Amino acid sequence: MSKFWVIFILSFALILSQCEVPSDSDDEDDFDAPAVPTGLAVDVNSSIEDTIRIQWNKNTEKDFDIYRLYRTIEIDSLYAFELIIETVENEFTDVGVSYNVVHYYRVSSVDKMGNESEMSGAVNFSPVNIFSPAVPSGFSVYGYNLPGEIPYIELRWQPNSESDFDYYNIYKHTSRAFSTDDSTYFVSKTNLTQYTDLDVEVGQLYFYRITAVDKGLKSSDPTTDKSDLPLPEPVLISPDSASTTATLRPTFQWQKVEGASNYQVIVQTSLYSGMVWTGDIEQTTDETTVSLEFPSNQQLANTTKYYWRVAAFSSHNTAANTYSKSTWHFWTL
Repeated sequence: MSKFWVIFILSFALILSQCEVPSDSDDEDDFDAPAVPTGLAVDVNSSIEDTIRIQWNKNTEKDFDIYRLYRTIEIDSLYAFELIIETVENEFTDVGVSYNVVHYYRVSSVDKMGNESEMSGAVNFSPVNIFSPAVPSGFSVYGYNLPGEIPYIELRWQPNSESDFDYYNIYKHTSRAFSTDDSTYFVSKTNLTQYTDLDVEVGQLYFYRITAVDKGLKSSDPTTDKSDLPLPEPVLISPDSASTTATLRPTFQWQKVEGASNYQVIVQTSLYSGMVWTGDIEQTTDETTVSLEFPSNQQLANTTKYYWRVAAFSSHNTAANTYSKSTWHFWTL
């Protein structure tokens, strides 16, 4: 081969090596935005209570990436729209929107290079409050008059699950015959699932009802009334404090507490510990005192100091409503 051809071939190869081969995936010069999404509409049948469901047609560009959904309220102005979500889906359900307010929506499309189309034309919808919330469930009312604490009544219930739930109204009266339609019996409102009523008197029975209220101010039916009271402390009778008893199986006696459902006698070897025995008894109906004997299958020790007290229970609560004085004690011979 002549020197001329060798030089020609080498020169041509050098030129080819310096040339860039265009790639199908090289989109660095792509400044074209995708098409504006079409078919934007509100799915009226699925837009119930405080939700609005928006749909639109899918874009067909190969380099399509995401949609951007914009929203404003009350006025359809391009400058008022704010981005609420970026999504690859061609639908979106807006949850927790305000009732009786016009909500406007527009959507745009974005390609993989970040080019965004113009926003589509606007659609609008104003949600309407149709259904009332469910009656709160699991409602309980328990009174307490614990040593060293202010008497109170504690209300608890299960949370409502409605997406448009807002708060609970609490009502109270000293009689079962009261209506939640009468604002006289309104106590408070809360978005929690518990309430502590400190405005109570020891020995007074209180009735409560609650309702659930949604963001459209529709109220549920009231719960069935529940009642309780802070019980007076049991007054111990015998064995008398600082007394001596000849029996190792004493009978414990105290004054009946009106409103109590049952009692528990607690015997310990010290003021705060050393549990020896507990005994349970239901409320008496016609006596003014309540008595409970120490069990016959066991006995206390001789020449020993014992502390005893009585826990009083009310309603169906498994926790004690109140206790007698904790310093009462006696000696065995």
